Parts: sequence; C-alpha cells; structure tokens
Amino acid sequence: RAEFGTSVLLVALASPAFSQWISGCGQSPYSDPASGQAWTTRSTVINGEPRIVGGVQARDNEFPWQVSMVRVTGSHFCGGSILNNNYVITAAHCTDGMTAAGITVYTGRTRISVGSDGTAVDVLQIKQNSAYMPAIINNDISLLRTANMPTTSIAKGVCAPSGSDQYTNNAVTVSGWGTTSYGGSLSNTLLYTNVWTMTNNACSSYSGYGTVTDQMLCTAVNSPGRDACQGDSGGPLVYNTGSSFQLIGLVSWGINCATNPGVYTRVGEFLTWISVNT
Repeated sequence: RAEFGTSVLLVALASPAFSQWISGCGQSPYSDPASGQAWTTRSTVINGEPRIVGGVQARDNEFPWQVSMVRVTGSHFCGGSILNNNYVITAAHCTDGMTAAGITVYTGRTRISVGSDGTAVDVLQIKQNSAYMPAIINNDISLLRTANMPTTSIAKGVCAPSGSDQYTNNAVTVSGWGTTSYGGSLSNTLLYTNVWTMTNNACSSYSGYGTVTDQMLCTAVNSPGRDACQGDSGGPLVYNTGSSFQLIGLVSWGINCATNPGVYTRVGEFLTWISVNT
C-alpha cells in the first residue's frame, strides 16, 4: 500500500459489458473460503507467528485470482488479481515508472520466498489509467496484458463488482503478502484479513483523509486493528456474494496500518475503462 503524506502507498518499498471478466469467476476451491477468521475478533499472533495486521494464513490457493508481482531481482512488490486469461488488474502506483519487461506475474502462488511456488507469467504491456493522479493517489488502477494464463483450479479470475452498489457496510476480505506491521517485513505466506467497508463521508472525516474521492472506497478502523499494509498494494479487496467473489477494491493507500481507514481503488467506477482496455 502507498503511504500518502504521512500515509502509506502499499508497495513494498453507461452499463459496461462484463465479457472481459472470465466466466466461472470468483470461485475458491474451498467450500468455506475466508472463514478462518471471525468478523469481530482476531489474534495478532498464532502459534507464535505474527499475522498481517490482524490477519490469518490463507490455505493453499484459497484465493485463486490472487497474483504476486515480482521485480527482475525476484522480489515481490505488489499484488494483483486475474481478470481473464490475458489480463491482471492492479494499482497504478505499482506500475508507475515501470516497464512490462521489469515485471513478472506469478499465479497459483502461496509462498513468495522460502519454498516459493506458483507459475511465472510474462507481462507484455502495461495499461495504466491516464487519469492517475499520484499527488492524491486517485484513479489508482492499471491493467497488465500478459502471456496466456490458462484457467486452472489454482489460477482463475475474480468477478466484476456491481457498478451501482456503493458497498458502504459490507464484510469484505483483503489478501496479500504485505508487511505484518507498519514498516515491518513481508510475509512469506499469503495472508488475509476480514474487514468492513464504510461510507466515504465517514472516511473523509479522519485527519489526512480529506482527499478521498468517488474513485476510492474505504474500510473501517477495527478494534483490535486489521488492515492491508506495505507490499499488499494492488491486491484484491473482495466481497463474497454467497455464490462468488466480486473484486470491489484494489489496495491503494492509508495512514500507517490498522490505525486509520484503509483506502482502496473503487473498481466499480472503472468498469467502462476496463471494458475498453481489455
């Protein structure tokens, strides 16, 4: 996630057509995905191991749309989601200043360092939203055109969000390999945490959040805290409809981690842009 001002970018240092979103989308191989954490309680340490800002370890390929974006050095720096067999969706602040040759996408990945796994996929083109405003991290969305990514049980696309639903008080899930505390180390294994969305009006009332726009979506401060953090940038915030997972947000920015609202790119505002560019 990005730190904005004293806030954090979360990088590790008309009715649109939905045909671009793959059929059979948003399906986990598990019958009870994202159920490993109660919605009202959490533990910061499980079996002596810290979890990302109140998160828990995902089972292997529990979120098969999740990808890891890796630099040429082999280091993970951002997350993303599979849109279809040739596109990944992520945050613009993850791609800003990057070249396609400088990014490799890993699908079907659970671990990023010790025992690293997944399938490497070449990025052929970056399509960064031309209206991206880095000063306030607005319109924070990019598409990566990739070599073909066959759909498998461990690598498949996420579903489109509703363009009309504002998602103002929903239980949602964010996942990634980001740091387990502000300024801390990346997690080797994929973690997730369950949080709640909030209204933009409530979000913008927090100090430092006056730049929250209609293109952003916020998650509430939880007690005790849960949040995305550095290294989770571009990764998925998903809503479980009961039959599939919708991609409603992309990890974007916040002030510190888990002490203030988390801010995400509101994907529903960009459905037409996605349709035109895929």
